[in-house]
Amino acid sequence: RHVQGLVNHDRFLSHLNGYPYGDGVKDGAVVGQRFVHPELKLQLTFPDRWVLKNSAQSFTARVRKEDAYFSLHLVTLSKRQKAEEVLRDLYRKQDITYIKADKILGHEAAHAHVEGSAPHMRHAAMDVTVWIDEEQAFVMVMWAKKDAFVNYEEDFNAIGLSLKAFDVQAKGAIPRIAMHIWREGDSWQSLAAASGDILGHFTAERFAVLNGMDLAMNPAIGTVIKIVE
Repeated sequence: RHVQGLVNHDRFLSHLNGYPYGDGVKDGAVVGQRFVHPELKLQLTFPDRWVLKNSAQSFTARVRKEDAYFSLHLVTLSKRQKAEEVLRDLYRKQDITYIKADKILGHEAAHAHVEGSAPHMRHAAMDVTVWIDEEQAFVMVMWAKKDAFVNYEEDFNAIGLSLKAFDVQAKGAIPRIAMHIWREGDSWQSLAAASGDILGHFTAERFAVLNGMDLAMNPAIGTVIKIVE
């Protein structure tokens, strides 16, 4: 019975081989220092010092152990609005020091510099971009403490310029689950390194969690496990 259980387990894993990896691919996925979203057809790339986090509600990032942040989320529109109107509504209690019309991924957009309170800080400077796609608005915000904003402008500009359309057909565009037989000498860290840290700085931890373990736990030699490639 035990052997049959192992056979069924391996057969179950074989069905996952090649399956897209993500927090539900419809919610996008973190691939190394990239965030890709096949459904929304967009992607962003972040400098190495940024830590990326994705959820069904929003995509966020932060410079490791520093007060510089990024957020991308959607707002459902209850009425027809222009991007500048949405931006001004969202930041009506803040000081909008600069605003201009823009075009993002072919959509009507607005870009602004805003000063005021923000998550994690009371006195922030924010780089805000809003673009409209049918009945929803994309809101992309990058911020830091007002007196330190200049220290992160280069990063913010690079992130903003990296925003582009996502080609779901491109090779390696979406990370996919693959099978690996655990061998003597293997570790979650070595498998993560072999993948090029495909899931970012915490690839080893994510590989372990994908298999119901943590970094301190190792499968038995010969066990079929799930990795991402």
